[in-house]
Amino acid sequence: STRRPPRSTLFPCTTLFRSHFKLRQGSFKEHTFGINYQDIQADISVDSSRVLVDRLSIRSGEGNLQAQGRLSFDPKKINLLQGDIQFKIAMEKFLLARSKALEANLNSQIQLDGKYPNLTFNGKIKVLRSVIFLPALQRQKSADDLSVKPLLLREADSASVEYVVKEKSTPLL
Repeated sequence: STRRPPRSTLFPCTTLFRSHFKLRQGSFKEHTFGINYQDIQADISVDSSRVLVDRLSIRSGEGNLQAQGRLSFDPKKINLLQGDIQFKIAMEKFLLARSKALEANLNSQIQLDGKYPNLTFNGKIKVLRSVIFLPALQRQKSADDLSVKPLLLREADSASVEYVVKEKSTPLL
């Protein structure tokens, strides 16, 4: 016999959502800011009203990041930021980013608690090494700048276009 997923007591015909996600030996690279995260390990559980991060571990440079926490939310709303948030993040010699424009290496013990937008940050962050080269940073576009418009629109904006209007042509507007 197969087990059936749990049912809601308020809505007996509704199946409650429950899942578990494991990630082993993951990696994340972003070249603009020099992000190179290796050996990403994650154990995440999700159900109808919360996300539990039992373990998140990331290696970068000679250091690592460890995190765990939970995010509770109202299952009737899709916005996950409207629920309670509790996270603990610890970094030891963690290389946040390394590029021509920016390098940041951190130690930290941080706790994030509350309900968005009234979140409370507690803890310490120690900057072990920080280098910012402003001319290179100004030449780079942020990830937000790149994601605002679709690719074709971004390229059209950056292309040089000349409009030639002949003397006897009708105006465009």
